Amino acid sequence: MQQSVGHYEIIERIASGGQATVFQAYDTSTGRIVALKLLHPHLAENDAYLTRFLREARLAAEVTHPNVVRIFEVGREADSHFIAMEYLPRSLADLIQGHRQMPIGRVVDIARQIAGALEAARTKGVVHRDIKPPNVLIGPNAEAKLTDFGISRAIEDVPITRTGSVLGTPQYMSPEQAQGEPVDSRSDIYSLGVMLYEMLAGAVPFAAETPFEVIRKHINERARPLRQLRSDAPVALQRIVSRCMAKVPARRYQTPADLDAALARAFPDSNAVPTGPEPVAGPADEDSGKTLTIEVPPVFVAAARRWRRAASWMRGRPLWVASIAATTIVLSVGALAGALFLASDPPTDAPDAPATLPPGRIADDGGGDNTPSGPVLAGLQPTPTPSLPPEPPAAFDG
Repeated sequence: MQQSVGHYEIIERIASGGQATVFQAYDTSTGRIVALKLLHPHLAENDAYLTRFLREARLAAEVTHPNVVRIFEVGREADSHFIAMEYLPRSLADLIQGHRQMPIGRVVDIARQIAGALEAARTKGVVHRDIKPPNVLIGPNAEAKLTDFGISRAIEDVPITRTGSVLGTPQYMSPEQAQGEPVDSRSDIYSLGVMLYEMLAGAVPFAAETPFEVIRKHINERARPLRQLRSDAPVALQRIVSRCMAKVPARRYQTPADLDAALARAFPDSNAVPTGPEPVAGPADEDSGKTLTIEVPPVFVAAARRWRRAASWMRGRPLWVASIAATTIVLSVGALAGALFLASDPPTDAPDAPATLPPGRIADDGGGDNTPSGPVLAGLQPTPTPSLPPEPPAAFDG
């Protein structure tokens, strides 16, 4: 392990992902502890990875807000490209694991703080695209700070994925992002709504055995009503979450500022600014890890769209017609997925090169590398996100 990078003395490794490794480090020039994110050396000569790494630094540095993790320095030392940023030891994922169902007041406070961060990003023309608990860090005074702009995109930038591909975390992905459509801050509002649902219910609204099934649920299904999972959740808060998670962007809050204003009206005693230390929660489960960030091949995006169109067509048809159509669609999509899997090449085992994955496989893109979880960063082990017990689809309140 490297002992130092420029004027940063390495203390310990915090996390390692597909794109970068994050270290806790001591800045000898300022005397502060930082999180030092280093691009993997074998990726430094890859223009795509280097561009994405530098994009993260540029966008994060442009969004200045008390609830966004600060970037101290972006630089290069010999062959090491690095980002030095604010070090915070815990994430929202830790709090959810410790509390399961978090206190209502704390949920509202965190929601308002992250809405403020997203509004600051929106005013700079930045869409985060990967809002999730591991990417919200918790400071010593209970402040929530947004981090990891690794797959963020400025509105005027060219896409960072291939046409028709999708990059993001399935459990928190908006329907339009899941379908590879253009996104704006309303997509981040949807993801924040999913995160609020998880803080209140103790589990994400949509879970399944495969990422592609999760994506299909985000596009086509309604989440289980919060009132069935959290009896003490105020109706006003349930309605706010429901509106955030509307399938159609036009039916959501149109800006994060609108969401913050709605929360402030419903909960006038809430605090968009932290007021004291975070209460100590129980320890997170040892198997609590990150939700994987995946790239979805265009064929699965197209399949999800066909499923939605077919579902609309089947409404009002005789039951036997709808049953035959649904069975045909399921068998066709399954056969296509199986053919793609069998035709794909196996990943390389070369230790000095990034693994290449066939279409449809999960790939760690390095997002979440700077997301602490307890003594280490949240997101090291690809373990499942807690899911809700099976329940027939039902509409949200409001």
